[in-house]
Amino acid sequence: MLAKKSLKKPKKTRSLESQGKGDGLNKSKIFISYRKEHQLEKVNGEGLKRAIEQYIPTGLEKYIEDKTKLLKTLGFEQVIALVTITFSADSMEKLVDSALGIGEAVSIEKSVGYNSRFGILLSEPFVKSDEALISLQAKPVKAVLRFKEYTFSPGIAFDAELLRSPFDQIFPEEFAKARVKSKFFYFIFQPKNKIKVSCHIESDGTKYPLDEIRNYLKVVSMLQGSSDSLVVEIEWGEKDIPMTCQFPLKGQLEDRQLAIAHQLSVTLSSLLPVFQLSENQFFLSFSELLSASGIIQTLHHYCFTENLTGEIIEVVGEVELANNRTAMIGFVQAEIGSYTFGICLGILGAITLVDEHKQSHALVAERCLVYAPFVAQENRAIEPAVIAEKLNQFAQRLRQEQFAVMTTAFA
Repeated sequence: MLAKKSLKKPKKTRSLESQGKGDGLNKSKIFISYRKEHQLEKVNGEGLKRAIEQYIPTGLEKYIEDKTKLLKTLGFEQVIALVTITFSADSMEKLVDSALGIGEAVSIEKSVGYNSRFGILLSEPFVKSDEALISLQAKPVKAVLRFKEYTFSPGIAFDAELLRSPFDQIFPEEFAKARVKSKFFYFIFQPKNKIKVSCHIESDGTKYPLDEIRNYLKVVSMLQGSSDSLVVEIEWGEKDIPMTCQFPLKGQLEDRQLAIAHQLSVTLSSLLPVFQLSENQFFLSFSELLSASGIIQTLHHYCFTENLTGEIIEVVGEVELANNRTAMIGFVQAEIGSYTFGICLGILGAITLVDEHKQSHALVAERCLVYAPFVAQENRAIEPAVIAEKLNQFAQRLRQEQFAVMTTAFA
């Protein structure tokens, strides 16, 4: 069956209005024509269904799904509803703060809302109230927050979100506000170049990648140690045409704990490659970093201090023969956060007799050697069999180099 709809609005409108029938504009004429090839093979429901399906290449189920979706969304493309609210003048700032996520829901005096389809408001309101609470949320825009020592230096970057007040075009300029937030830094921009700044790292056990902790502590240490202002840059928008703004920031933070934590993060960062770990995949909390201070420094000392010339290490137990090429080996295990670090440590040097009467000996150290560093995650213990195997491999290697090997336990 073929159907043709004929409707010329301008002509029909004039014709109906001239006849005093302007309210008949919605009436249309439909002309139907058909030929023998349009006749149903079987005059029943199944025959009609098959005939219809010939004109639906995507299938009947997909056709019904698309039509149902269209019925629900057609006419709502531009405006879904119009809501009118009435509130007191002293609620303006509260509404802005609520939209930026720094305030609570705001009490309004009156509200009425109508659905709008094809730009036409429906007659019955879908909401009507003389008293209500309203809470709006500004749509966040992805941004990058950078802290620089100088305008053209690369800086330290953090992923962030920019939230702008949806009332900027409605309310007076004195209520204009914007907010930038990242994991650690928060900025609120107000008229007359007023900027509120806060920085914070969670101490409740929240875990972060080490590189993010180190970058945060680096910025804080820059604020502590510099007499000059840092340059803060915010970038948002499309990659091809980004928008940026810059402003100076001068801090007066006095927190020795943060300075110590920054140095610890740098030390740990240099230690991770020894264990084939990367900063962005190594997660720990701020409190775990501080509590592992001694462990981090000890592991770093073992892994990076090669020359031990002059250090005297007491030998406990019997010594079969003094030897100028002696290796004292042991396994060092330590926990940092939810990771267990392990290394085979060897102190190389010469055995000497300290007290002939007591037959006590000492190792005059020359250098330090680290073998087979590895890590167990999620607080998993390193199996004793694994430790024994690693030490045995280490001892065999040293014996091949003509060292007498002694096994001990390092603190």
